[in-house]
Amino acid sequence: MSTARKIISSTSSRQNDDKRAFKLINLVRNGIPFNDFSYIAAEHPFDNKEWGQFLNTTTRTLDRYKEGNKRLTQKQTERVIEIQQLMEYGITVFENNQNFYTWLNSKNVALGGFVPKKLFDTTIGINLVKDELGKIEHGILA
Repeated sequence: MSTARKIISSTSSRQNDDKRAFKLINLVRNGIPFNDFSYIAAEHPFDNKEWGQFLNTTTRTLDRYKEGNKRLTQKQTERVIEIQQLMEYGITVFENNQNFYTWLNSKNVALGGFVPKKLFDTTIGINLVKDELGKIEHGILA
């Protein structure tokens, strides 16, 4: 397993200590190679079109990254890390992958009627989803 995959896969949002944070900063600054992104993306129920939307790019650009195992940009790398952390948190909250995936794909009144995964294209949106997961975790339902 590559260093990038180890850092991202072992970094839940609840484990961001200083040492890990500096590793993440370095990783974001350098960008992750497409092969590492591909491995991480395969762990989640999103297709290439959705990943393109989350990363504010096209599927064609992702294909070009794949062809040359090019590195994702800083912003894209940071978004992948944010989504990875959110996914780990959500699975922990729901205690079941399928229940969490169903929730991610359902309109949510507390999120303004948005489908949670449709908010993954911005950090603000990801934070809103994370906040909603925190409320669910603590039994505070809208």
